[in-house]
Amino acid sequence: MVHKKVADGEIADVLIIQPNFVAELVKAGKVVAGEHPVVGRVGFGLAVRADAPAHDVSTIGAFKQTLSNADSLIFNNVASGNYFATVLERLGISEAVKAKVVRLDPLAVYDRVLQGKGNDIGAGVIRLINTPKGLRLRGRLPAEVQIYIVYAAAPMTSSTSPRAGRAFIYFLASPAAKAAFADNGVE
Repeated sequence: MVHKKVADGEIADVLIIQPNFVAELVKAGKVVAGEHPVVGRVGFGLAVRADAPAHDVSTIGAFKQTLSNADSLIFNNVASGNYFATVLERLGISEAVKAKVVRLDPLAVYDRVLQGKGNDIGAGVIRLINTPKGLRLRGRLPAEVQIYIVYAAAPMTSSTSPRAGRAFIYFLASPAAKAAFADNGVE
C-alpha cells in the first residue's frame, strides 16, 4: 500500500519501506540514490480476540493443531498473506483448512477476527496484531516457518526538508530508537 502511494505521487521526507521496492523507486525518481539502512524487521504471528482461550503454538505440532481447530483463518490478500498461504502448504494442511480460509484487504483482517466467535485466527505481522483494541497475540509462528519483513529508511526526492530527513534516518539507527521499536514488536 505504501509502495503504491509513493508510486502514485505521495510526498514525504523519509520513506520506510521494504528494501526490495527501493531500487524501483530510485529508478522512478521518487527516492534518493545511495545507502538505505535497514531500521527494523517484523515477524509473523497469530491474532485472536482478547477473550479467546490460550493455546500453545510454540511447536509445529501445536501450531498445526491450533490452525486445524480454528473456525476461520483470516489473512490478507497481499505479500504477507501470500507468505502465510505458503506456510499452510509447507505444513501440509492447506487442503484441510481451505474451507476456513478468508483472504481480505489488509485493513479488514483484524476487524474480521474481532467480529468472530472467539475461535477465529488472524495471521499477520506482529506489529499490526498489537495495535487494535480487543485483539491479542496468540503467539509467533514457530521458528521453522517464521519469516521477517525487513524495513529500510530512504530519503525521498520530494522532501521539503532533506536535512531533517537525513537526521531522522540517522536517529532511526540509534539505541533509543531501537529500544522504542523493540517495545512495539519491531526487532
